[in-house]
Amino acid sequence: AQTIHPLAIFIAKSESEASLTAILRALDAEIQRVTQVQLDSVVTHVISDAAGAVWNAVQRFFPRASHLQCYFHVVQACR
Repeated sequence: AQTIHPLAIFIAKSESEASLTAILRALDAEIQRVTQVQLDSVVTHVISDAAGAVWNAVQRFFPRASHLQCYFHVVQACR
């Protein structure tokens, strides 16, 4: 059975695509420094809200990963 392990949780000052891409680049650089592994090769799923900037940054950075919406945000959108 496949398990999902949270890799990072972050809070951004701005929800712009540029800001989120910079965060993902910094995370990738740190993971590579510590493990010599590139994030794109191991990240299979990303869970986030449905903000367009988030979706665009994730799609650009992790093109092979499944991008899922956070359950909390889905429920909030249905209210």
